[in-house]
Amino acid sequence: MPKIRRSIAGKKVGYTELFSRFGKRYGKAVPYAKEECEKMLRVTALLIIKANAPGNVNVKSILTQTLGEDNLPSLRRIYKELSKVN
Repeated sequence: MPKIRRSIAGKKVGYTELFSRFGKRYGKAVPYAKEECEKMLRVTALLIIKANAPGNVNVKSILTQTLGEDNLPSLRRIYKELSKVN
């Protein structure tokens, strides 16, 4: 945050517009609690898979294939698995 304020004060190009678009404070889109974060990411991954997979595909099996070592899905792995199915 100090870097953005310093750049605005120094009239650097782009920082004022960036700051005005994102607002005056930072917000977090993912919950802070680890369990809630994992749950939200899995639900989001399921929605992405359902929206992009053909109707005859088992969505939960694709989700388990996209889980990494940290037990969280990633968009890159979802894309790879969906490209195999389509």
